[in-house]
Amino acid sequence: MKELIAEKLRAAATRETIVPRDFYDIDFVLRKGLDLTEPEILNLFRKKLEEDHASPDLAGYRVNLGRKEKEIMDMKKRIKQELSEVLTPDERKNFDLDSALRRINNTFGCIF
Repeated sequence: MKELIAEKLRAAATRETIVPRDFYDIDFVLRKGLDLTEPEILNLFRKKLEEDHASPDLAGYRVNLGRKEKEIMDMKKRIKQELSEVLTPDERKNFDLDSALRRINNTFGCIF
């Protein structure tokens, strides 16, 4: 599970084209109460960043996992097309990217 979470964090932070599913998945595990700030998860995340030749300095991932505001805005435009079809009707109704980003930023903003 920790490996999976670290891989999802890596994908959200480094994928060439940002995708809503990564942020949905991270938010989902946060809403389920999993602690993404465990040292083992953070160490795995750092190692995965190094493997991708991305900066392993986790401070750069405090806000939106290091993604630029333009990338976030572009992703928002594609949510319905790329994410809504794979969610259940309840998940579709309950998912809000801005709320998800706040949860993600609150989680990681304090520790990196």
